[in-house]
Amino acid sequence: IYNLEPKFPNSLTTGKKNSLSIYLNAIREAMIGLGMIESLSFLLTSKDVQYKAFGILSKDELSVEGSKSTEHEILPNSLVPLLLQSLSYNIHEQYPQELFEIGKTFVKSYSTIEERWSIGAVVAHADASYSNVKSRMQALLRSCFGKEAITIASTNHMFMEGRCAEVIFDNKPIGVLGEIVPDAVENFRLR
Repeated sequence: IYNLEPKFPNSLTTGKKNSLSIYLNAIREAMIGLGMIESLSFLLTSKDVQYKAFGILSKDELSVEGSKSTEHEILPNSLVPLLLQSLSYNIHEQYPQELFEIGKTFVKSYSTIEERWSIGAVVAHADASYSNVKSRMQALLRSCFGKEAITIASTNHMFMEGRCAEVIFDNKPIGVLGEIVPDAVENFRLR
């Protein structure tokens, strides 16, 4: 190594940040500005975290063939279970706990697999409410995209019936928000 001499590369290009990184950093900064703490999870998760904790049977998930660990056997289709798992690891910490994560989710549809960047958030404290979560979601969309979203009543296995809404942005459904089902709260041992 001492015999190597430094030299300039043949190409005179310069590096710059990837446009997706710039976009995701803007979202990250907005969420931090809203008082939330970023959580980072593994890309692989378990069927117990993603489905069983919510009291449902496994769906047509994307699983790792021959996984050596049941904790890392499937690709997540939602970040919410991973965030609830983070809360369960931190039950000894004081509330309020308000976490978000930006990560990849995977949806299997017939013979195709859709990989997409997603954002998930959880708010855990005595005064947590639908209005609090919706106002943060609206603030995020306003600050990053300059537009408002609407919410309409919906159902989802992760959220209590009658306490779930679908988020519509530019006339397209982009997500859901609501109150976590009691089974999941109990299974993740949340207060």
